[in-house]
Amino acid sequence: MSTPETTPDDAPAMDERSFRYRMAEVGYVVLGIVVILVTVLSAAMLSPERSGEIYGLLFGLPFVLLFGLFIGRGHRFMAAILRGVGQTPERAIMIGEWIQEKGVMILTLTNAARMFTYAANGAGHRPRLSWSPFALAFEPTEPRIRMWVCAALMALVVLLLAYASWMPFVARLAGREPYPDE
Repeated sequence: MSTPETTPDDAPAMDERSFRYRMAEVGYVVLGIVVILVTVLSAAMLSPERSGEIYGLLFGLPFVLLFGLFIGRGHRFMAAILRGVGQTPERAIMIGEWIQEKGVMILTLTNAARMFTYAANGAGHRPRLSWSPFALAFEPTEPRIRMWVCAALMALVVLLLAYASWMPFVARLAGREPYPDE
């Protein structure tokens, strides 16, 4: 059995799982804030008829921070709750990591949809979703290069989230250990 690597100040080194989720957390928060700012400062968003959308984007900033905390530290929070209701520490950690992984998998899919929306806006199409009856329509708009920048940043966010959650999940389905002991 190998001993964990240590950093110069004798603190335990970050394991691979923690490293993946920390990268996803930092990428989600930093790139998410940049995407919101680029979108808000876009010339098309500064028109008076779209001011409601600007407030919606700014309202989303705290949620970017909260979801970022969930991505990086959600397993600890969930494990603490589960220990409080009587789960053993080992089982609480296992369930907390499962909840974190599945939550980040859902965030990966929702961010992929957001990336698609930014790409459509960049190409000059504004997606409109109708719920009754369910339909997806595209309204023609002016193509915007800034929305392509946002789509590229969102693609990076999606890759980081998938690297943290989907890759280990697929590795387990394939029958190999996602975080081997070295």
